Amino acid sequence: MQTEDIDSRLDAGYSLAEVMVASGIGAVVLIALLAAFTWTTRAAHVARQSVWAQSEVRMSAQKVVSYVRTACEITAIDQAGTWVELEMPSSVTSRLAYVNPTEQQGMGQLLFVGDVSNTNAATNIVAKGLTEVMTLPPRNVFHQTGPDTLRIAYRVTKPASPGDAPSEIDVGVHLRNH
Repeated sequence: MQTEDIDSRLDAGYSLAEVMVASGIGAVVLIALLAAFTWTTRAAHVARQSVWAQSEVRMSAQKVVSYVRTACEITAIDQAGTWVELEMPSSVTSRLAYVNPTEQQGMGQLLFVGDVSNTNAATNIVAKGLTEVMTLPPRNVFHQTGPDTLRIAYRVTKPASPGDAPSEIDVGVHLRNH
């Protein structure tokens, strides 16, 4: 009787077919988990970019609107709509300018020059990661809609990966001190 117990214990292992089925099921489960992890990681990346772009649009719009509302007069505007000069209450002419020296999408900046007559005047970066709004017909960044109103439109994308999760601003501003 002892030899029968030993023989039955030796035969109690898994067959090759059982091991193959278990390995296949394990591989399918592992692939499904890996796909879910990859999808979640990509979704989180897009969400972070979208939050960054929306935050940059909100903060830059507040600054731009503040600069324009403080102005007394629109003194000059570029025909291409890339810059606008404003006379400030201190009788100094300031400039808001969209620049993108590389012409690469998402690498533009919106600058505020405190005094255009002074080459040493402070220049502040109002926003970065900009492109022009993508519409047909194309819109200018700055467009004067009246003697004391200005339309400002631009698109913010993260500079590291242009085109992903953009946010746009299109705001009309009335000069308060006009």
